[in-house]
Parts: sequence; structure tokens; C-alpha cells
Amino acid sequence: VFLFDVIGIWDVLEHLAEERLDVFFQNVRAHLSDEGLFCGTVSTRKAKHSETGRNHHATVQSKDWWLGAFEAAGFKAVGYPTFDFSDYPRGNGIIFPANFQERPDEGFHFVLTRA
Repeated sequence: VFLFDVIGIWDVLEHLAEERLDVFFQNVRAHLSDEGLFCGTVSTRKAKHSETGRNHHATVQSKDWWLGAFEAAGFKAVGYPTFDFSDYPRGNGIIFPANFQERPDEGFHFVLTRA
């Protein structure tokens, strides 16, 4: 088993169906070192529909819901600022148009460790 000190996931979680999250989180925990960081973004809004009419955000939930899902999966939030806002590769308004500081209703960044 490979263990990683950082596992990053950007603009992905909301694309997974809710019933698949448990398996995903189990895999992250299985490969996260004891002091490792699990970080990323979660969009809390519906995606624009594709030409097929499909909404590509399969799990659209509030920040509180996601924080509860992280906790239930055995993670806890890091209690100190780990990165500057502009260091995040998504949701910072630089690389991707979403800016979670200006529009926190659209999503958020997270940095977690094992609980």
C-alpha cells in the first residue's frame, strides 16, 4: 500500500454520486499517511447542463452537509491556515472563474487530516 502525505482533489467530489462517496473516502483514508493532508474543493452549486441536458454535479449539497460527510468518513478539519487562498488551484478566481471568497455559496476549500 502506498501512503501519501498530501492527497489533493480539485473539482471532483461533487461529480461523484452520493452513494459512491463512502468507497471514495475509504480509499483516501487507506492511502493517507498518519500526518497526511487531504485537501481540495467542493462545489455546492448545480453545474451548467451539457448538450445532453445532464447536470454534471451528481451530489449538490451545502458546506455543512459536506463537513458532516467528512467527519462521518473519519476526517477532521485542520485548525490552522495551511495554504494562502491564492495557493489553491481551483476556486480562487485565478485559474478557474469560481471565486469562493467572493461567492462562498458556490463552494469551498477544505484541508483535512485523519480524525
